[in-house]
Amino acid sequence: LPDSPLYILKIIRDNVSGFFISSPVKKAEYDIDMADVRMSAALVLADNKKDIPLAKTTISEAQKYLEKAMMNIRIAKSQGIDIQILLKRFNQAKAKYQEVASHIKLI
Repeated sequence: LPDSPLYILKIIRDNVSGFFISSPVKKAEYDIDMADVRMSAALVLADNKKDIPLAKTTISEAQKYLEKAMMNIRIAKSQGIDIQILLKRFNQAKAKYQEVASHIKLI
């Protein structure tokens, strides 16, 4: 979780892994996965009432990954790649994140 002192190692690993992905479709999938991980961590932090400010920061990180995913979806579309399945997954993730963010704000 983000409150762990070893969390920085996970961030470094994630950044290195993402750096080597060149396909915009794979990169968008990766970004959505990373947003999922961040949102799950934020939910655990909030539900356990561990650190609500850190949970909100973690939600912000998830949102940034979603923005990067949308950018890569647009790149894939401009390259003529079929993005319908990816776009559906993105929209489902975005709706779920809004639900989780609302839940955390109520805590």
